[in-house]
Amino acid sequence: MQHREVVLIGLGQMGSRYGRRLLDAGVKLTVWNRSQHRTQPLAELGARVAPSASAAIASGRIVICALENSAAFSSTLLSPEALDSLSPEHIVIDTSTVNPKDSCTASDILSTRGTRYLDAPVSGGTHGAAEGTLTIFVGGKPDDFHVVAPVLEILGTPHLLGPTGAGHKAKLANQVMVAVTIGAAAEGLFLAQRVGLDPAQLLSAFRGGFADSRILREHGDRMARSNFTPGAANRVFLKDLNAVASMADEQSTVLPLLLHCQRAFSELIASGLGEHDHSSYFEYLSMLNSSR
Repeated sequence: MQHREVVLIGLGQMGSRYGRRLLDAGVKLTVWNRSQHRTQPLAELGARVAPSASAAIASGRIVICALENSAAFSSTLLSPEALDSLSPEHIVIDTSTVNPKDSCTASDILSTRGTRYLDAPVSGGTHGAAEGTLTIFVGGKPDDFHVVAPVLEILGTPHLLGPTGAGHKAKLANQVMVAVTIGAAAEGLFLAQRVGLDPAQLLSAFRGGFADSRILREHGDRMARSNFTPGAANRVFLKDLNAVASMADEQSTVLPLLLHCQRAFSELIASGLGEHDHSSYFEYLSMLNSSR
């Protein structure tokens, strides 16, 4: 298998940055996206643009998918046309965040073509995708992981955590901590602002203390500047939190902080802020306190 011939399907906030990283590393890249205008920046950097997902799949053996949810993955990779283009030589890498059950279903369907599958959701956001510093949670067979590891290492640091579904289980656990930490950072900064402190100045003061974190530095900065242009949109983040809640329910596990965050992001979306960045939990606090 040629490590330097890769197919990339899905060129949103994350996928477009994967593409730049791969091209900069000298990978021969074929791309496809449902909205064709998104392919143009990568085409200008040397990527080949396929006319369809099935044509893209036919051009390489490592297929990286950066699609928004399991429905998009199913309609694209599990369509009859795509399945006809897949073979035992293909390895499909799914970097979306979905319920682990969906990754097992995808793996079972792809195995009817002999196609191998890895679930490989990522953490690190658009900054990590651009810089190649993502953490990549991988589920699947060790032999398949070792084949694609050189490609994944262009995007970040991959960790094989178990069989199919393990990557998505790890990512959902990650999202619990992300949601709660964003909420904690927002509440601390919001309270500081209410008592007359400057949130931007506080971010510098918090450096090195127990409250410091990457989330505080990146998302706290967005809160301090009231800049809620997504990185990760609330609507997409709530999809992740709903998947977490579903997985927790399946294990008869109660996660009180998760439930609070799930409600908060639901209310943000209901208020028309579904396309704002998930650091806009700060805006949620403004809504709660607007009449106080």
